[in-house]
Amino acid sequence: MRLFVDTSAFYALASQNDAFHQKAKTHLKKLITGHEFITTSYIVAETLALLQNRGGKSAALHFLDSLNRGKWVEILWISEKLHLEGCRLFLKNTAEVSFVDCVSFAAMHHHSIKYFFGFDEHFEKAGFISTVSGE
Repeated sequence: MRLFVDTSAFYALASQNDAFHQKAKTHLKKLITGHEFITTSYIVAETLALLQNRGGKSAALHFLDSLNRGKWVEILWISEKLHLEGCRLFLKNTAEVSFVDCVSFAAMHHHSIKYFFGFDEHFEKAGFISTVSGE
C-alpha cells in the first residue's frame, strides 16, 4: 500500500519533544514492511524549515541525511501543474489549511494515494484515510 508521509509524521519521528514522537516511532515500525512511503518535495522543504527553526541546523541535516541515506521515502517533485492545482485548492479552502497541505492533496489525488501517515486532521477532513487513527 502506498502511504503519503506528512510533515507532522516526519517531525514527530525526528523530535523527542513532540507529543506524537513515541506513537510515530511505534507506527513506523508496524508500517515499514509492505508499504511504500511517498512524500513531496514541498513536504521535505517544510520539514527541513520546521526542524531547523525548532532544533537547529543539525536537526535539519540529520533529517536530510536520513532521507538520502535510507531511501525509505520516495519524493515526488512538484510540477507546475500540481503547484497550480494546490493554489486552486488553497484559494477555495475556507479552513485554516496550509498551502503545503493543499499541494499535498493535489499530489495525492494525482497519484491515487488515499492513505497518509501523519497527525494533521486536515488530511482526514479532505477525505484521506489516516493510518494512525484509533490507536
